[in-house]
Amino acid sequence: MSLGSPLQEWSVPHQTKLKYTQLFNTSDRTRTGFLSGPQARNIMVQTQLPQPILAQIWSLSDMDADGRLSCDEFVLAMHLCDLAKAGESIPTGLPLELIPPSFRRTRQGSLQGAAPGAVAELIEGKDAASSLPTG
Repeated sequence: MSLGSPLQEWSVPHQTKLKYTQLFNTSDRTRTGFLSGPQARNIMVQTQLPQPILAQIWSLSDMDADGRLSCDEFVLAMHLCDLAKAGESIPTGLPLELIPPSFRRTRQGSLQGAAPGAVAELIEGKDAASSLPTG
């Protein structure tokens, strides 16, 4: 049995996936298939989680480090927010069962702790302060 199997079940519960897919579709008004950093940030800050936790969640969720979230990446981010709100610790690297199946096929084996610096800067507003809303 290979640990890298894309057939392993995604540990995000089905109801959670449905709920956040609907929120993604509502928020993706231009139907690009992505939420921009500021769009996703505006939703994530509503969880009222501390900024460092949100930055860590962003780092884990922006799997391809492109500064925007696909639907799977957004569902993962919100699932991690739910876990954090429930008092669970957020992993420093994504275990296989949390990696969306769509990313396992193409990026398998290279995602543990993927590009935390650039994405953390986006959520913290270090380099992108002018494009991210504050408050």
